[in-house]
Order: sequence, then structure tokens, then C-alpha cells
Amino acid sequence: MNTLIKKMGLVVLIFLLVFTAACTNKPEETTVGNETKDVKKIVEITIKGLKDGKQTISLEKIKSFKPITKEMESISSSGEIKKKKVKGTSLEDILKLYEVSQKNFSGIRFIAGDSYSIVVPKEILDKREILLAYEVNDKPLDEKALPLMSAIPDERSMYWVKNLVEIELLEEEQSSINRIEFIETAVSDLQQEDYTYYENVDKAVKTRELLKGLNEDSDKNGVYLKAVDGLEKEEAIDVFKSGYIKITGKDIPLFLSPDLPKGMHVKNILYFRCGDTAYFSLKQSLEAFEKKLVEDNEGVPLKSFFKEVGLVNGDKYLCTAQDGYEVEISADDIEKGLIYPRAKGGYALMFEGMSKNTKIKGIHKIEVVK
Repeated sequence: MNTLIKKMGLVVLIFLLVFTAACTNKPEETTVGNETKDVKKIVEITIKGLKDGKQTISLEKIKSFKPITKEMESISSSGEIKKKKVKGTSLEDILKLYEVSQKNFSGIRFIAGDSYSIVVPKEILDKREILLAYEVNDKPLDEKALPLMSAIPDERSMYWVKNLVEIELLEEEQSSINRIEFIETAVSDLQQEDYTYYENVDKAVKTRELLKGLNEDSDKNGVYLKAVDGLEKEEAIDVFKSGYIKITGKDIPLFLSPDLPKGMHVKNILYFRCGDTAYFSLKQSLEAFEKKLVEDNEGVPLKSFFKEVGLVNGDKYLCTAQDGYEVEISADDIEKGLIYPRAKGGYALMFEGMSKNTKIKGIHKIEVVK
């Protein structure tokens, strides 16, 4: 009897072990929209933004193209360089099926199965070959990276999107820039919150508050950010509005959000553009642009800001201080403008050889007079 009980117990134990193993080896799942999919069963990629509407292309078709194998480097947010041997299909070859080129678009959004997405800006599309990789370092992608991974040489690792399931081609026309605002002045009137960044508690403002004065049409497009080290990034407007601009401590101004991985943060912002407005950091402008000395004041020529973002040509420009003081300047006098840091703090705008009443302490914004 005891022997029978022992045998039955052994059978039950074996059954439980087999059942547990089956559950443990359940294929990994990924969520696309409200639909949950087994990554091993994803056999096609969706492409949006084509003239004929949404299209799908099978993984089998993607892998049927002549494979390209390249040694590539990716750059982390901390500047660490990682070398990888990547094998895959050129995105350009795939787009040729639909009679388009990556250079035709203002941006391309890569979307992962877990809803992570990032827009590759036109500046990168125009100069880099993008691979849709299915092997890295002579090995197939691991399960978390399936079915494909975007790979762009010599660019930030945030553009290397694993678990790639969708590609969106963007043709949004870029708004003309009619106004420049200066971040350091603009944030001084906003509520500043404590924000823990690594081990430090710094001050930050909500991006939503910073953009409050923009017209409703600005919400139709994304936000373009450029860092002083040359990093360029496009962010969806809803993602940007859910974040913060850190304004004290290291790497400022810094775009970040509790909901974003640190690799998607943008440090040392030179400027960001939303709708018809460009927001410049004067602190970083002094690092990025060539400086000029005028009447013992060293600063950045006003024309440097205009040139960087292509401010719309006008006959006159309205320059406004933080306290509301305004000066209207003719287009011919813009060449004389200089923005410089004041000894007492803040920044001022002066015009070489012009009367003192054209000097603006606490320069806030400059806009085209229509």
C-alpha cells in the first residue's frame, strides 16, 4: 500500500513539474494597441504614411532582399560607444517597393510592440543608411528584440528600436518660425517644481506650461529638439507635453519625464521648436555660437539665432522684455543686435551704435511684426 502511494505521489510530482515548465516557457507577448501578440508569431510589419494607405510587408519578404552586414557604432545618452556587427535589410530597399525614398519624408517613426516610439529626423534620413536588422553579432535577435530592430550607424542608441512592429512615414510640413523665445527668461514666470535627477533635487518646469501661449495648430506637429552636442530629436507633442524642462543642476536645460527612459532625455538643449516658435537656451547659445565683443559686452550676435532656425523675414521685429518693455527694430538693424549675460544676472539685448532706449534687459522674445 505504501509503495502504491509513493508511486502515485511520484506521478503527481512529475505532472506538476511538466505543467510548471510549460507555463514558464510560455512565449513572450507584446502589446500593439489593445491587442496582445506573441512576438514569435509576428510575421509582418506595418508601414503607414504611403500614398496608397497602410501596407504590410512580411518578414519573409524583408529577409528575401540581399542582406547587408555592417560593423556599426551606437552612442548611449552618457556618450558610451558600443560596437555591433549588424545584419539586415536596407530600409531604402524596402521603400523602393512603394516607389518612395526615406529622403522624401520629414521624419520616420519607428514603433515597438510595447508602444515605445521615436521619430528619426530628416537630418538623419538624408545622411544615414538604416537597416532593419534580424541578426546582431552573428546571432539572431533575442526574443525581446523580435521581430526586427532598427539600426542606424553613428547615432544615438534611442534610434535602435527593438521589437519593431510598425513604421510610420511622416510628411508634415514644417511651420515657418515667426517667433523666438528664450528659455531662461520664459521659465522665470512659471511655477518651478522639485525634481529628483539621479541623487540631486533640482528645479524643473512643466513643458505644458511653457507652451501655453502657442496657438492650437501647434498641437498638430511634433516638437523638434537640438542639443548643443549636435543631437537632433523629434518628439510627439503629447509625449513632450507630459514632460519637464529641468532648469537647475547639471546638463541644463534638460528635457525629461518620469514616464520616459533616460535614453530618451535630451541634455543641454540648444533650442526646441514647436509650431511657429523656437525656444532657445541662452546659456547653451553662448557655448554653441561664435561670440562677439561689443562695448565691453561679450555675447552672441542676434543674427545667429535668426540663421539657426530660419526666422521669417520681415520689415520689422518686436523685441519684448520680461517686464513687458517693447522695442520695434527694423530688419536693417538686426545685424547690430547682441545678446549677452548681465553682471547682475539674466540676459540683455543691445544694438550697437543705437540709442539706449533700444537696450532690453531681461530679453524674453523676438517676433516678426505682421
